[in-house]
Amino acid sequence: MRILLKKKAVLNINLLVQYINEIFKGGKCIQEAKRCRNFDYEVTDDSDTKKNNCESIISIEENSDGKKFFGKCEYNPIAIPICDFEYSYYTCDDYQGENEYICGLYYGGKYAKCVMKNKKCTAEQIAISTCDEYNDLISYEDKTKEGCESTISTNIYENCVFNEGTKRCYSENLPCSNYTGSDAKICRLFGSSSSSKACGISDGKCVEIGNYIYTSCTNYRGQDKEVCEGIQPKNGDSYDVTKKCVFKDGFCIEEKKQCSDATDELECLKLSPTDTNQICIFKDNACVEQYKSCEAYQNSDAAKDKTTCESIIDKDDYKTKCQYNEGSKTCTKVSRKCSDFKVDSIASLCSAITISTDTKRCAYSYNACSLIDI
Repeated sequence: MRILLKKKAVLNINLLVQYINEIFKGGKCIQEAKRCRNFDYEVTDDSDTKKNNCESIISIEENSDGKKFFGKCEYNPIAIPICDFEYSYYTCDDYQGENEYICGLYYGGKYAKCVMKNKKCTAEQIAISTCDEYNDLISYEDKTKEGCESTISTNIYENCVFNEGTKRCYSENLPCSNYTGSDAKICRLFGSSSSSKACGISDGKCVEIGNYIYTSCTNYRGQDKEVCEGIQPKNGDSYDVTKKCVFKDGFCIEEKKQCSDATDELECLKLSPTDTNQICIFKDNACVEQYKSCEAYQNSDAAKDKTTCESIIDKDDYKTKCQYNEGSKTCTKVSRKCSDFKVDSIASLCSAITISTDTKRCAYSYNACSLIDI
């Protein structure tokens, strides 16, 4: 199978879906209709043959949330013959092969997905651990208040609240008092009662403090390190997430954030290292520094080594990779082979895609780059 990608595109399971039905069936490479409605009625005049041909199609269909599955076709011979999707899907047990990607396109059920286990395509329950995952994994018609609000988030500072009008599951920060620990950073993640306050540690407890009245580090003249470092500097009317407040020598001063200061993938993408040859990249659930390209690393003054060189991912040119030459101690760009491709290796490119709405962003999950609510 050959898939051509445009520059800055992200390969995911949705791209695979566009081609797979044209080439794989019964272990053979054949060509047939991608969807029920693409069926060629002129192939034969025999009604029984048309019915068999129609209903043998493994059609590519979308559910109400835009997720693609292999659907079943039904032939209706009355008046004007129609080969149409019958609103049911092929389930995990229908797949007899061993390809993990293809298995994932079969329907596992309302709260399950198809995965390969012991060389068999099997339904596995979906572990929903955040409000966003509930929205992404549960179809529109199956979303309920009970289902949303029974989701136990892995984020200890939030719970899930259901909106009946939009049928969406929203995260809501729990109040400061819900946190019984003493870690100031964790305490700060909980929700305050007004925009002029935030959660902070005082007398060993997580309570509301008024640190958000400060719009810059230097506005704070006190001596409380937690209050100082809880301030998020502003640039005009908006917060500047590339800066932070640090308490040093009795003063609250502003510093540029390092990659490691990022708390999530979106913040990571907005930060930049002091070294202009490097960028911040989200890898293995952490924001780390990485050279922009093989050339940037090769032209830097840093000592060259195989691990650093071959871990570089060029987000503007993922058809190539960096290769280290032990003899010359150089890091050069070479073309990738098919065997080099790993979906997860370019997962971070998904969130780098810019879209034209402020209410959604691109996120990578379950081998797909999809839109989710911010």
